[in-house]
Amino acid sequence: MTGAVSTPISPGRFWTIFALCFSAAALEGYDLQVVSVAMPRLRPQLGLLPQQVGVALSSGLMGMALGAMAGGILSDRLGRRGVLIISICGLGVATLLTAFVTSYQTLLLARILTGVAIGGAMPTLIAIVAAIAGRHRITTLVTAVMCGLPFGGVLAALAGLATIPSFGWRGLFVFGGVLTLLVAPLLMFGIPGVGDRAVGDDAHEPAGGNTLFGGGRILATPLLWLTFILTLAVFSLLIGWAPALVIDKGLPPTMASGVMLALNLSGIVGALLTGRLCDLIGVRAIMLPTYFGIAAGLALFAFADTPGLMVLAAMVAGFFILGAQFALFGIAPRLYPSARHGTGVGMAAAMGRIGSILGPIYAGWLLSGGMSADKAVLSTIPIAVAAGLALLLMTWALPAAFRGSRRPKEPVDPASVADS
Repeated sequence: MTGAVSTPISPGRFWTIFALCFSAAALEGYDLQVVSVAMPRLRPQLGLLPQQVGVALSSGLMGMALGAMAGGILSDRLGRRGVLIISICGLGVATLLTAFVTSYQTLLLARILTGVAIGGAMPTLIAIVAAIAGRHRITTLVTAVMCGLPFGGVLAALAGLATIPSFGWRGLFVFGGVLTLLVAPLLMFGIPGVGDRAVGDDAHEPAGGNTLFGGGRILATPLLWLTFILTLAVFSLLIGWAPALVIDKGLPPTMASGVMLALNLSGIVGALLTGRLCDLIGVRAIMLPTYFGIAAGLALFAFADTPGLMVLAAMVAGFFILGAQFALFGIAPRLYPSARHGTGVGMAAAMGRIGSILGPIYAGWLLSGGMSADKAVLSTIPIAVAAGLALLLMTWALPAAFRGSRRPKEPVDPASVADS
């Protein structure tokens, strides 16, 4: 299903494009998570109510769903580099606007615009990386780029420690917005029009519904969407309620930071390993055990009652949950022709954001009914199992797209080295 890049590129240019895409993903992660870092100072200054905080945090996810749908389609039709640069510039401007909000309404608008920009950039980045990756390492490289998101979250946390004491919470958004705008020219000159046009049969693949449901994808695409929705619901619930779970167990509140760090760092390792093994061995053989690992990690997380066990549980849960989530972004392009990677991945990402919104709502509903946080986590195990079953059915519906390959790395065309 996946086509190759239209022209060979040298190793130097390949890694330049990869590094720029990773940097863009890290900036997305920073701008997405920085509002959570700033919220303890931002909330009292703007006089936000608890429910307004929740809506403000989820508004970015709603914007991401809209941006992913629009950005994916536009990147296939208008060109990926142009859509990426516009999205990154929009992200920088929206982040800067957040630094100057004075009310709940202006904060909501700024976060929605931020989400739209992040959503527009994400499928475009994936399409660009998929175009240069080649069939036998597409999941590996796309997953590696997606690891830029938690990396950006770590940068946001560190920037909070360095910036807030001297410049306040607004300085966090000024820093992120300016840095994002400075990267835009690098993307303009460092990323060629790679992946904007496909070759061979992919170039004639029609747009629209046939992209998503044609070519034997009538079952595979809905199952991919369902897998995204369920996986991101579990992920967002755990990330959102992990600190509350720590406190609910009577552990020191300072443990929350260590648990979140363990979740993210182990998740990066899990994502890189999962993506690589999917390329080598095959999606079904790797992802099914991964989803059972998610169930085990959630159970361990719920029953852990000491600081050491809690950190261990966070590492296990993060390894499998983030590994599955980021690997899904690397698996999605396998379903679609290269000329329509943006549309296919964008729609899947948009569906995943629905899960991101529903997960915390589901947890809040359980907790408001008197359920403890550990039981709320246990209740997500059937959701993880259902996600694994949806993925299993997807691999049966279109098996050729999900096979692994143990072939050696494809050689680079020597003639292209002169272009670097």
